[in-house]
Amino acid sequence: MNEFADVLALTARCAVGAVFLAAAASKVMRRSAFEAYRSSVTALAPGPLRGLPRLAEALVAAEFAVVGALVWTPAAGWGLGAAALLLTAFAAAVARARGAAVACNCFGYSPVPAGVPQIVRNAVLASVAVAGLLATAAPAGVVEPAGTVLAVGTGLGLAVICVAWDDLAALLGAAKQ
Repeated sequence: MNEFADVLALTARCAVGAVFLAAAASKVMRRSAFEAYRSSVTALAPGPLRGLPRLAEALVAAEFAVVGALVWTPAAGWGLGAAALLLTAFAAAVARARGAAVACNCFGYSPVPAGVPQIVRNAVLASVAVAGLLATAAPAGVVEPAGTVLAVGTGLGLAVICVAWDDLAALLGAAKQ
């Protein structure tokens, strides 16, 4: 049993799960937020996918499915793997569309055009998901209460940073000026 791997896996599950829950929930809470997201998906999707009628709905469903998988321990590895793939695809879509004035709308409506900050955020979160996925390959043990508190607290802290990433990037950009 490797308690470090177990704590790392739990940290990744909490961070990725909270970010995906915030992203999916913020898109479906208001019709206007979902319509803004749908417009972003249409603009950011590569050519062949652009015409799919329910692509935005499928992506939100995938985000909720990742959350469900991360909550259920036997499926956590699948959830982390799916999250890493989705985050990589999201980063690639934003990178492909760099220079276009398309808002990300990852967490509901956003006036900020998608660009390098969103690519970096998705790469960081994908790295967390991959680290958690690798940690789930180790034989699972029982995480002590202190390890659980550390993992959940660290994971939720990372999630808050990821959800507020655009605001943090704007603050840092304003501070440089």
